[in-house]
Amino acid sequence: MKRVILHIGTFKTGSTALQFHMHQNRKLLIKNGFYYGDYFDNYYLHSNLCYGLLREALTAHGVFEKYKSHPRFLNVAEEPNAVIGRMKENANNCRNVIISCEAFFADAFRTLVGLRTEIMDKEKKSINRFMRERLRELLSEFSEEVLIVCYLRRQDLLIESQYNQYCKNIWYGDENYNLPTFMEFVALKPIELNYFSELEEWREVFDHALFIIRPYEKGETGYNSITDFYKNVLKIDDEEMKKFEYIEEMKMNLRLDRNVLEYKRHLGVYDRYISQLLKEYSGQLVARDYAYFKEKERKKFMDQFVQSNRQVAKKYLGREYLFAGTQDVFPEYQGLEEEKIFEITRWLIDKLNVVVEG
Repeated sequence: MKRVILHIGTFKTGSTALQFHMHQNRKLLIKNGFYYGDYFDNYYLHSNLCYGLLREALTAHGVFEKYKSHPRFLNVAEEPNAVIGRMKENANNCRNVIISCEAFFADAFRTLVGLRTEIMDKEKKSINRFMRERLRELLSEFSEEVLIVCYLRRQDLLIESQYNQYCKNIWYGDENYNLPTFMEFVALKPIELNYFSELEEWREVFDHALFIIRPYEKGETGYNSITDFYKNVLKIDDEEMKKFEYIEEMKMNLRLDRNVLEYKRHLGVYDRYISQLLKEYSGQLVARDYAYFKEKERKKFMDQFVQSNRQVAKKYLGREYLFAGTQDVFPEYQGLEEEKIFEITRWLIDKLNVVVEG
């Protein structure tokens, strides 16, 4: 029987770089007894399994028809039985099977339906519960041991990063809306940030699983999920680590430059081609990080998670604090200057003229 290492998230903790690295080093992982495969090829993560489970959950709740045209169901989701069946067939002599998708944690349904879609907590919890129970059922067919791995980022920093990601790649169904301000985004509760509550839900379903909870911050992981995962989860020693390619954190899923983000938000029109051009322009810049919260807003926001974070720390880390407070402090953004508006506009016009002339 296999051991399943189930990496469930969360968002904005270096998951994209980790997944791509495991894809690039699949053969070496197999030599070390770890099978990573049968994922969605475009992004090298198990979104095919995650959204296949979500499809089953929505069908069981009688609401799948409402979402059946979503690209994730048309292009990504597979039958969960088929994905797990391939893993059983392809893992061969590997003792360990790695499954990774950050949407597993709590947010597959939330990030699918659109930012402004109101979702009852009871409905979301029921759908998440169905997905977890179904996943446990599938894994029990070929695994006696499950290790659940979750990286947690301080909530204020996570939602700042998630806002940048949202503005870069607007969720399906939101194209007809103007981009929200950051505080509007926060108020719409785009992702689940009560970590203790969600981890307890996972424990109720996977009651015999082992849990590894890793704070994603400078003092714990050095913001390098790849090295941390290999050393502290897979327990690969230093000599073997030297054989892996690109072990340092790779620049994947790069953030949108703050000036470009503000330009895009003020533009007030969503166009896929212009959005792609703005990402291209941003990619050429040496992007600086800026705070999205004002100081008082940040404290008020974090106060609501004090108890939850303390509970996670005590239960999973055996200490009083979840985050050591060693994150970088970023300056507050001062706004989009007129000069930057002209600079970005000229660049866009040049690009668009090339297309027209071509």
